[in-house]
Amino acid sequence: MTTYDKAALTQDQHLHLLSERGLHIPDESLARHYLSNISYFRLSAYTRAYYRSGGSHQFRPGTCFGDNLNLYTQSLWAVKLQQLMERFPNVSRTHMGFPDEWQKLSFWQQAFGSMEGVE
Repeated sequence: MTTYDKAALTQDQHLHLLSERGLHIPDESLARHYLSNISYFRLSAYTRAYYRSGGSHQFRPGTCFGDNLNLYTQSLWAVKLQQLMERFPNVSRTHMGFPDEWQKLSFWQQAFGSMEGVE
């Protein structure tokens, strides 16, 4: 069994730790809200982009909690967009490549209506 030397920290203690490392936290109640929903450990992976070089875990001057949160949400959107784009080429190759088959597929009829008059 693994023994951990570090004690678990509360959200307030995590915020204090981030603040000591140089992260500007303008709204602590909002930051606490995000930590309770996202978690410190998931968000901490995105803080590394804002660390000073040298492995000191100190933030670059001017780094705000919102910077980390924006990077996290942009990353989530990028993953969702990538997943969507991975599916689209399959749909386009499978269905749109055969326009004379569209009328047989209920999805295309619902989405585009009748194909009468389409050349």
